[in-house]
Parts: sequence; C-alpha cells; structure tokens
Amino acid sequence: MSTLTKHQINLIKQDNQREKEIDNAMDVIFHHLNRSSDQEIADLFLQKITNKHRTLQQGFWRAMFSVMESYGDIEYYDARNEHSVRACKSLSRKLDVVGLPYI
Repeated sequence: MSTLTKHQINLIKQDNQREKEIDNAMDVIFHHLNRSSDQEIADLFLQKITNKHRTLQQGFWRAMFSVMESYGDIEYYDARNEHSVRACKSLSRKLDVVGLPYI
C-alpha cells in the first residue's frame, strides 16, 4: 500500500474545498429560485456573467452545456422536471456540432 504525498493530500483538500464552495453556491441559487421569479434570476445571471472576463464566460457556458448534456441523460424524472430533461437532451444534441473552443 502506498502513502499519499503532501502534494497529493493538498490536491484532495483543494478538491474537497471546491466541492463545498460550489455546493454552497448552488444552495444560494436554489434558495433564490424558490423565492423569486425565474426571469428575475435569469436577468441577474446575465448581468453578472457578462461582467466577467470573456474567457471565463466561455468556460462558464462550456460547463453549463456539459451539465445540460448530462441532465438530458438522467433516467429518473417525473412531470415536474420532464420538460427540462427533454429540452436539455434536445439542445445538447445541437451543441455537439457547435462546440465551444478554449481560446
């Protein structure tokens, strides 16, 4: 059995911290989605995204399209999210052709 190096341990800690931070951010987003209009949240997202560096905007959308692709492949859904799953599946097929390059 091999032991982990300090560098490997630090990488694991960083991964765990990143996951916690993203989890907290998602909790905040869903909290506000539950209490605000979808359009209000969409407008705020657009405002905040377009104020970031263009490369980061591209990376954000690359990540979101990847989420859409995976979400379109989930097997369990019901009437509450069926249309979202199907829309993600349909849109992700179209996005494969376009792609988002790293620049």
